[in-house]
Amino acid sequence: MNDDLHAISTLAASASSLAAIFSVICAFLSYRLSQKIRNELKSDERIIFGPFQKPQLLNHEHSNCVIVCTLFNKSRRKAYVELVKGTDDSGNEIDITWSSTIDECGNPQDPFGLMGVVDSTNLFIRRMDGEAIENMSLHIAHSFSESPEIINYTQRWSH
Repeated sequence: MNDDLHAISTLAASASSLAAIFSVICAFLSYRLSQKIRNELKSDERIIFGPFQKPQLLNHEHSNCVIVCTLFNKSRRKAYVELVKGTDDSGNEIDITWSSTIDECGNPQDPFGLMGVVDSTNLFIRRMDGEAIENMSLHIAHSFSESPEIINYTQRWSH
């Protein structure tokens, strides 16, 4: 009788171990499936930056220190621009302000630290020292990327 009890106990322990192993395998497969679904959902989370250009303002001098581009959100989720920083060719930070709208003189209206992008929106950037924007690296942080996107702006001269 003792041998039968010992055999049943050993069998129960083995079944319990197999159930634990099966549970770990199911948890691992469930984790991989959730990661795959998450990556698939995030695959369309992109912001596309249109070309930067100077806006046509009434005063040409004001147009020199402002650039604009259109941001396109390719996701169904709303994206957020969190930070826009400008640097010169030497890597020194340039004092800028940014917004989705400007007044007739090119001053960003309601400059803020967070801008929502549903389908598309304009991003206006103004150099605060009044100097012309000719060459600038823009570091644009948004909710769809872990690190800021770096876009180089170089003024194209037209004759």
